[in-house]
Amino acid sequence: MNLYNKDIASKNLELRIACDLGEVDFFIDMNRNRNCYGTGINEVTRILQYGNRRVKEIFKEETTEGTIFLGASVHDQALKLSSHLSAVHTKDKITIDDLGDVKDKHEMTRRIWWMRGISKYIAIPFHSVEELVKASKS
Repeated sequence: MNLYNKDIASKNLELRIACDLGEVDFFIDMNRNRNCYGTGINEVTRILQYGNRRVKEIFKEETTEGTIFLGASVHDQALKLSSHLSAVHTKDKITIDDLGDVKDKHEMTRRIWWMRGISKYIAIPFHSVEELVKASKS
């Protein structure tokens, strides 16, 4: 087990994240673990799955590790955040690509955006973008 841990400790953990707004309920399950369910979880799962598939169709060899897929309900906030981060971290070239409308297995159509170019060493506080901009100017 220690050998395995040494092996993975030297590797970077690259995540793919999906963001959207939706109903989510939290509960303590029978094993006393915190858990969640809801349409919000289902939606971001689909955004991640179909966004990843769409990138492979459009961009072929481009990796989606270390990137964020966005639903329509958070797209405007993401634009403001990327603008702010690009101004603060000028070496980063953050882009938000429109992946277009994607139809899922239930024939539901949703628009998905792909945010990439975010520094791996950035912390994003959970405040509104307006509060971030205001704080950086003071």
